[in-house]
Amino acid sequence: LFQAADGQHGWELWTSDGTKAGTRMVKDITPNNNVSWGNFIPLGLIGNTYYFLTDHNYDKNLELWKSDGTENTTVMVPDFPVFTSVFPVGKSDTHIFFRTTNSSTSENELWATDGTGTNTIKVLDGYFAGFNQNMGTHLMFAANNPANNSYSLWSSNGTDIGTYKVKDFGFSYLQRLNRFNDKLIFGVYSDTWISDGTEAGTTFLTTGAADGSITIGTDFYSLGYDFSTGFYRLFKTDGTMVETYNMLDPADLGALAMFHQIPVLGNKLYLQYFEESLGQELAAFNLDSKNFDVIKDINPGPGGSVPRAWARLHDKIYFLADDGSHGTEIWSTDGSADGTSMLKHIMTENGNAFRSVYFSPVELVAADNKLQLLVEPQANKLAIYSSDGTQEGTLQKFEFPTSGGTLFGQVNNELIYFSDRKFFKTRGSTNDVTLFKDITNDVGG
Repeated sequence: LFQAADGQHGWELWTSDGTKAGTRMVKDITPNNNVSWGNFIPLGLIGNTYYFLTDHNYDKNLELWKSDGTENTTVMVPDFPVFTSVFPVGKSDTHIFFRTTNSSTSENELWATDGTGTNTIKVLDGYFAGFNQNMGTHLMFAANNPANNSYSLWSSNGTDIGTYKVKDFGFSYLQRLNRFNDKLIFGVYSDTWISDGTEAGTTFLTTGAADGSITIGTDFYSLGYDFSTGFYRLFKTDGTMVETYNMLDPADLGALAMFHQIPVLGNKLYLQYFEESLGQELAAFNLDSKNFDVIKDINPGPGGSVPRAWARLHDKIYFLADDGSHGTEIWSTDGSADGTSMLKHIMTENGNAFRSVYFSPVELVAADNKLQLLVEPQANKLAIYSSDGTQEGTLQKFEFPTSGGTLFGQVNNELIYFSDRKFFKTRGSTNDVTLFKDITNDVGG
């Protein structure tokens, strides 16, 4: 389920099975073609039911709706409080959280709903809820108190009595909230903390940041910069003990950047690695020997190939890198030097096939057992390529009408791209790329 406007019905709820024939509007909730004030706000799933906010009669009051994907099950939820503007914050397995501003007091308010109007309640006021993490039965989130600009960690099960402050952190900013089994690992300024949801169980874990991370069984691994030592390091923790593995040489902050899940293949973690003589290169951390192994010096010398934007497909890891000769292209590795090579030289002119220095999966993602690439095959051209992991199977499937664009988001295996005020969607299993929304006439500027 997703939101879309076809130029005739305004923003409505749509469904798709990945084919043109199976893509249809679920229900025309708001009559006519009113897209003027963005009155469709997706909230997400609770169980198998999808919830969203809309305004079916244009009275500027948002209503809660739910749907199981059919017209008959798409209905307005009764007794929902009156809101004119909300912003989704996050969700637990049982509740959806959103914030609004009280029109009388101008204070921030955090609300939660279990999908019913009567159980849609205000759980916190006076705080601005930000970074958050679904912990199953509850949501843990960082909040800022504008009155004194202080930060604190909170937990909520969606009820007022079950919403409480876990711990105050004064002026130290909270960020990078990661779920580690039944605990939360998060950043407090330049250090990493852990919490079990109680003040006594919220403790300092280790110095430095926890950026890219992965949980393997009962262990949490994370790569980040340690301000206290000046090294990038990988740390491993079971929630109590911490083991730290520094890279060979110290580095400046910003030398490496991995902010998403660390890819795993076999008994190795694949990541950026830094040595002064190599620069930023491809390496693996062996979970058995506890050593960093440089897989290949792709760009010989201290310049580095800057590997980034990782994706796993079958028995290989795919990533973007610059060997110093071909620009930034797509590469693959099986974990060995001989098994590490450029998949295909897509850019045929001088330059980079991948124009931007992204450190998150924007230009390279895996969906439906295919790689989906956002590529600049020629100067001032932007296209979507699909790849089965082979050179001959890496082919262009769509060229955007202009040279600007980005991956807007991913819903299951459906990828949404945005270019020239138009939304396009595609699936990895097909070569179809569909324009499903043109907002050229909906926005100004």
